[in-house]
Amino acid sequence: MRIVVELAPSRNRDALEEVLRSIRDFVDTVFFPEAPLGIPMVLAVAWAWIARSMGFHSIASVRLCDVNLNALVSIARAAELLELEGILIVRGDPPKHGRCVAEIGSEEAVEILRRYVRRLRLGLVVSMAKSFEEIETRLRRARPSFVFVTRLWSKDPKLVEVSKRCRELGTELYPYVVVAPTEEERMRIYNLLQGHQPVYLPNEVPNIVDELEPYVDGIVLTAPGYPKTLVEALRILSRR
Repeated sequence: MRIVVELAPSRNRDALEEVLRSIRDFVDTVFFPEAPLGIPMVLAVAWAWIARSMGFHSIASVRLCDVNLNALVSIARAAELLELEGILIVRGDPPKHGRCVAEIGSEEAVEILRRYVRRLRLGLVVSMAKSFEEIETRLRRARPSFVFVTRLWSKDPKLVEVSKRCRELGTELYPYVVVAPTEEERMRIYNLLQGHQPVYLPNEVPNIVDELEPYVDGIVLTAPGYPKTLVEALRILSRR
C-alpha cells in the first residue's frame, strides 16, 4: 500500500525540509495543499518542486477559488515542466483575501487540462458523504488519475462500490487518515473538522490501514501541526 504524506506548505523552508528528511526513510510521496482553509501560504507547486528536488514524488493542489482557467492551465504546465507527479484539483474554502473565482467545476477542469498536459496526473477530492450515484457520476465524467477521499468512516458500505468503480476506470483511490498525538488533540482536530472526519491516535493507524487495504491503492496520512506525530505513525506503520 502506498502512503502519501500531506504537509502544509510552510513559509519556513528549513523547518519543512527537516520534516521531509525525517520522513524520507518511510515514504516517497508527499502532497502539499494550496492555501489550507483559504489562508495564503507558499504556493504548493513551489514546495512540491522542492520536495521533488529532494527525491520525493510530489503532488500539489490547485484551488479553483483562487485561479481562472488561464492561470490553471499555466500552473498545470508548470507542474508538468517541473516533473511533479500530479496536481489535485479542488474548489477550496473561501479565500482570506479577495473573492472566489470558481469559473468552472473540478470535473470540467480535469477534462480541460487533459488537452494541455500529457504526463501530469490529475486528481479530484471525493466526499463519502455524497451518495454513490453522485460519486460515480463525478468519476465517470472526469475519469481522474487518482482521488483523495474525505469523510470516510470505518466500514462504510459505499467504499466497496466506489473501489470497484475506481478500478474499472483506472482511478487510484487514497482515503485520508488523520492522526493526532493525544486524546485531547484528537477531539480538538475532530471539532476543527466539524465532526466530518475520524481522527486516530498513532497506534490505531495500522488497524485502519488493514481495514482499508483490500479496497484502496493507498492512504493520505496527515497530522495537522504535529510532524513528530506523523513520524511516529509512519514508524509504527513500517513495523506492521
